[in-house]
Amino acid sequence: MTTGFFDGLLWRDLGYEPSSVEKDYESVFEYVRTKFGIGDPAGGERWKRLDLEDIFTSVEIQREFANPESKESARLLLIRNKLMRYVQRILGLCTSDGYGVYSRHLVSALALEDSVVSFNYDLLVDQEFCQPRPPNPSPKDHYETFEQIVLRGETLGLSGPSGAEGVYVKLHGSLNWSQCTNPTCPRSGVLEIDRDFQNNLNVRMGRGEARCAVCDGELVPLLIPPLLHKPIAENAIVKTAWALAKRRLAAASAVVVIGYSAPPTDFYSRWLLRSTVGTRTTGDVKVLVVNPENGGNSQFQTRMDSIFPCGYDRTFTHFCQIRQILDQLGRSI
Repeated sequence: MTTGFFDGLLWRDLGYEPSSVEKDYESVFEYVRTKFGIGDPAGGERWKRLDLEDIFTSVEIQREFANPESKESARLLLIRNKLMRYVQRILGLCTSDGYGVYSRHLVSALALEDSVVSFNYDLLVDQEFCQPRPPNPSPKDHYETFEQIVLRGETLGLSGPSGAEGVYVKLHGSLNWSQCTNPTCPRSGVLEIDRDFQNNLNVRMGRGEARCAVCDGELVPLLIPPLLHKPIAENAIVKTAWALAKRRLAAASAVVVIGYSAPPTDFYSRWLLRSTVGTRTTGDVKVLVVNPENGGNSQFQTRMDSIFPCGYDRTFTHFCQIRQILDQLGRSI
């Protein structure tokens, strides 16, 4: 979801007054007002419709036309970083001390060979993998498998020991993936995964800070911002994560796509789904698309038909139908 982050109703639900939001992120709001021509009070109707991808892409394009060593380039970089911190804070406020009911149902029903590929930054699914709950006596292995393959290289390439291990992989980074900002630190190229989820969310909300244990430099999350041109190939960890997702999707016998709206500018994700799943015959792979726009939005149907030209099941419209979805796949909660 890239819209709704500037919705005044959301701020009030979170106990975050619109005037405080704009004061805390003054440079971001000033940029949006200037470049998008919005003079309305923060949180109003025009703010609700703002797309994060539009804002991030606007900043990046403007940076490309600025002298890299100029004050303007530095100002735009600060705005982009401030916007990224704003997204982290909103996600933290929305998920702190909470859990996703349907995320919990989903994870509890997964078999060892099932994989989850996510485009989200939040930690709702992460905490379900890492915190054992009845009737499962121990955490799922999917988190550890990802760390082994992508971070430590302890297994045989992208396949893992047998090539069938389920894995939880996040393609746009995560709030709890941290890297040291000090380029001279020996740990600067190392990705740290923090499993203290609530503490991590506290830091993202501005309650405390994360520091490198080696050089005391600031730790910042590895996040791929919603840009038209996503810098996926520029980070070895993110590129490997995409390659791992591609491998798992290409081998899948069933794929459930939940909540993805296939925006026209998201070329990378559309390519991933089309190249691994979309052109396989329905007898080779079963595809279920879960989305409120199923059967109602012709533009959405056209986009999904272009990704899955061999067909897909458009029966389900809401994630609350998770029990029926899992039953179709031979899984049960």
